[in-house]
Amino acid sequence: MKKQESSCRNSVGVQLSAPMIKDADSVPVTSCHRKQNYDTSETPQALYTGRNAMPVCSLHYDWTAWPTKGTELPRNIIAVANDTASLWEQDGIRLLTPSASPEKIQILFDVNPEVSPVFFCMRVKGRLQHALRKAGTAVDFSRKVSFRSLGENTVNVVEKYIQGQVGKEKFADPRFVEKMKKFT
Repeated sequence: MKKQESSCRNSVGVQLSAPMIKDADSVPVTSCHRKQNYDTSETPQALYTGRNAMPVCSLHYDWTAWPTKGTELPRNIIAVANDTASLWEQDGIRLLTPSASPEKIQILFDVNPEVSPVFFCMRVKGRLQHALRKAGTAVDFSRKVSFRSLGENTVNVVEKYIQGQVGKEKFADPRFVEKMKKFT
């Protein structure tokens, strides 16, 4: 084999030096090597986020709040909550069902998986309180807030989900596939 210096370029056109070796049939064989510079200032990015992955099931959060002691909620609070729905949607929080009495407001939402319970409570109360203030009916909510995650993860629901997944997914471990066949 004959060794001769050659040059090659990477995909962005950077000059790389590499020896070119010709084999017995005079076909050039190039072995390009390049030094990889890893930028350690960048943090790794998640592959799957709420923006690029579809949730498997609905996630429902219920939020309940009470006015401060000795006060009542205004009569227009349901209308204000409905008007605030478009702002909550920007946060991944979709208004489903509001209900209210003079003593409390309870709202059911459908949320995206990336919405944390803390962010959810903070954003629902903050946006609603701001909208009420803009409507001229300011409310001081009590610090007491109720948050609940609602759903039915019964055995039937989980088994139905598994049945839909096992047949269409490729698993690395064949023993796992055999074990899961009893669910399909």
